[in-house]
Amino acid sequence: MDEEDALSSTSSLQEWSDAVAAATSTPAGGAVAALATALSASPVAMVAGLTTGREQYAAVHDHARATLERAEILRADLLDMAALDAVAVAEYIDALGRPQTTEFERTAREAAKRAALIEAARVQLELLHQPPQRLQELRPDRAV
Repeated sequence: MDEEDALSSTSSLQEWSDAVAAATSTPAGGAVAALATALSASPVAMVAGLTTGREQYAAVHDHARATLERAEILRADLLDMAALDAVAVAEYIDALGRPQTTEFERTAREAAKRAALIEAARVQLELLHQPPQRLQELRPDRAV
């Protein structure tokens, strides 16, 4: 994935959708999972924002503000993870295309594949663990 073609947390939904739908290997499932989860946090932010703006809910304004802050952090983190996942998978695909004629080339190719897989796995693990941790911080009274 070229740097100028790289999707980021500021890329439009249309750009992400077009990239996922394209006949390419990236972005892959991890990026899609992060995007979907970020979208799922959006209505939470919306309701919390609406709640803080209504005087009739003054009793829960502090909780709503905290919820809004956490939802916004979660959304931003997930969008960043989507971009990181897309890059990690692209690096793995690039590593697969490396030459493997000589022993040195095979070793370099395997090292590049391994490094890309480790990064991809790190992003996936963060994606799997981050939202529950954030939700646990948000609602410490509930087990996630």
